[in-house]
Amino acid sequence: MKTCSANECQRNAYAREFCTMHYHRYRKHGDPEKTLRSRFRSCSVAGCSEPHKSWGRCDHHYELARQQGEIKIETCVIENCIAPRHGRGLCAGHYAQAKLGGSFASTNCSAEGCMRHEHTNGFCAKHYARFLQYGNPNEPLKRAPPGSGSQTKQKYRIIKMPGHPNAFKDGTISEHIFVMTEILGRPLEKGENVHHRNGIRDDNRPGNLELWSTRQPSGQRVEDKTAWAIEWLQSYKPEALTESYKVSRPIV
Repeated sequence: MKTCSANECQRNAYAREFCTMHYHRYRKHGDPEKTLRSRFRSCSVAGCSEPHKSWGRCDHHYELARQQGEIKIETCVIENCIAPRHGRGLCAGHYAQAKLGGSFASTNCSAEGCMRHEHTNGFCAKHYARFLQYGNPNEPLKRAPPGSGSQTKQKYRIIKMPGHPNAFKDGTISEHIFVMTEILGRPLEKGENVHHRNGIRDDNRPGNLELWSTRQPSGQRVEDKTAWAIEWLQSYKPEALTESYKVSRPIV
């Protein structure tokens, strides 16, 4: 097996009498012994060994130089746009528009006093989200008072109740479940859930909640059904087990 013809290389030859590394350098640079610059450069400031970020400096020294005016970041050439340049004198947003053949006629958010880029329907992402939620892009964001809980995407209210038997691992519990446990005086058991009478999931008034059971027999044998029925009655109507019931049903 021939060895690589590059100076002092003892690897096996791969192509044109070069090893794999020197062959690829030969194809890319025309010189198999060209020394490549490390992509993991360190900061150029004396005594700093942190990785390089930009302008030859690490994150810390880059920010210091920028704040002291040693590095001047040029902004987008589009009027009223203060975003840093990305390519051909444009910021990233306007550069993407230019590549797609877009127009710069309406580039900023139309909300009063907002200089962000237009995202959809003349608004930036923040004001467009408020427009969808409140119908007014300038409507202040409505936040619940601290400690009052939060709301899921499914419109269920979540509150913090660490240590509650029905709470999740992070100590939160659905408010309607907590209200039902207070009504019952016990935690919910497996197979029980809470139903909202009017269908409004964040209306957790006691009168709007009712307990539902989702348990059902585990089989179709008479013995299984009977055992399940007795267990269910013991949980919800134990007095029924002491009463006599006559069930009339047609014989098939």
